[in-house]
Amino acid sequence: MSVMSAVLKSFMIARWYQKEAEEKTFSFLAECPGKNPLIVCPTGSGKSFILSSITKRLVEKGNKVLIISHVEQIIEQDYSALLRVLPEELVGVYSAGIGRKERKRVTVASIQSIYRKANLFASYDYIIVDEAHTIPLAGTGMYRRLIQGVGKVIVIGLTATPFRLGVGNLIECDGALFDNIIIDIPVEKLIKEGYLSSLLTNATKNEIDVSGIGTTAGDYAKAALSKKVDTNSITLKIAEELLSYKETRKHWLLFAIDIKHAEHINELLVERGIKSDVIHSKQSKQKRRESIKRFKSSELQCLVSVATLTTGFDCPSIDLIGLVRPTQSPVLHIQMIGRGLRIAQGKQNCLVLDFAGNVMRLGPINDVHIKIKGKNKNKGQPVIKVCVKCNTHVPVGAKTCYFCGYIFPPPASMLEYKASNLEIIKKKSEHTENGWYPVIHISYVSFISFRKRQSMKVVYTLGNHKQVVEYINPFENTRTSYNNMQWWNYRTTLTLPPTIEGMVSLSSKLKQPRMIEVIFSKKYPKIKTFSF
Repeated sequence: MSVMSAVLKSFMIARWYQKEAEEKTFSFLAECPGKNPLIVCPTGSGKSFILSSITKRLVEKGNKVLIISHVEQIIEQDYSALLRVLPEELVGVYSAGIGRKERKRVTVASIQSIYRKANLFASYDYIIVDEAHTIPLAGTGMYRRLIQGVGKVIVIGLTATPFRLGVGNLIECDGALFDNIIIDIPVEKLIKEGYLSSLLTNATKNEIDVSGIGTTAGDYAKAALSKKVDTNSITLKIAEELLSYKETRKHWLLFAIDIKHAEHINELLVERGIKSDVIHSKQSKQKRRESIKRFKSSELQCLVSVATLTTGFDCPSIDLIGLVRPTQSPVLHIQMIGRGLRIAQGKQNCLVLDFAGNVMRLGPINDVHIKIKGKNKNKGQPVIKVCVKCNTHVPVGAKTCYFCGYIFPPPASMLEYKASNLEIIKKKSEHTENGWYPVIHISYVSFISFRKRQSMKVVYTLGNHKQVVEYINPFENTRTSYNNMQWWNYRTTLTLPPTIEGMVSLSSKLKQPRMIEVIFSKKYPKIKTFSF
């Protein structure tokens, strides 16, 4: 892919996704006053464009907007994006780490610098939280303390990972701050249409054994994990395996357990002729920036990261992700692999080498397994096979390898293939099964059919991104109208208005179902029942 086509593709996805996100956000704000929307932005889908577009429109309506994040790199990116659409005199930065403490019509701030200073932002109308999954679902963390201190304010969240370890989806948990996911475009759709890079995962010769490692705060205990994994024999084997990609993969990003582990990996790679460096939070900002600059300019082939570069790091040319850090966190799992999703000049795909067994443990990044206290959402592992020619994982039913073209011989039995690794991007089936689905958005409009019959058209957007429609008209003297009257009375104690337009105008006050049971018939899907 040429430089121009990669840049153009990135711009196109930003504009397309930005427009849809903006429209759905303001539709939700109008229909559901006082409610907090959550926007799910897959890695590489132009989150800063979406944020700046929504902010610009809020400012045009006379609002003051506070934008907050916990990462300086994200604050700097958001500030730069805002200056593309708003005059500089309207946009300020409030961050001790960046060395600026400004309050303007739009203020981009670090949560660490302002969470004790809610009174300074009491006049703001909206708070936009970048990386909204970091907001705790309960308690008095920094974000909660600030939001409660500011008072009556609408909170708009943006994230690529709408869940938290141990509790599940951000809108379905007790204490959830957000009321609805208003847009969530599947990452596999963006890959299929060429807006994001495809991902490959090869079977590694070496895989880290985590048996016997305990957990702390829901993830592997780091000290115990490092002690077991960071041995000469294990780390040397991983480094030797990585060397086989020296000529074919130009930009490697590896994720290690801790600083000592990262330095060990880096040392072995440098000894073997790989231009590599370590990056971690204990280094000075200047050192980290220099290493990143050298990596982006191709002076370095590899960066070994420790608890950094999972958010706010944009290097489209990354074509190899090495997972050397086992994790039970679906958020971290998605963030690490997501660094390879951007498209770039000459980049055909990104190879994910999962030495940590994370894909097997947590699933594809677009269908992760989320462990919830007292529950288990893990599904059965799909069976796949490994191409004997290029070592790529492919679905068990594939007749040819989609990477090298190898033609598989007909299997004597499905049993000749063993369960190995999950697909890194799950292929979505066109068939939809009957059953219960979460509702992520509802719209209400007045509708006139070709027979000139008027009704209120209710459109439910489901968690599988399909839409189900029902038509409500309680004014015709039929059994259906009686059921429609019951529909209205179940959702509100307000008196039924005399017109369809009146019903639509009151739709924001209706009780919203969180789940609906759907029967997918050959012609139209039908709603069987609701759960509120």
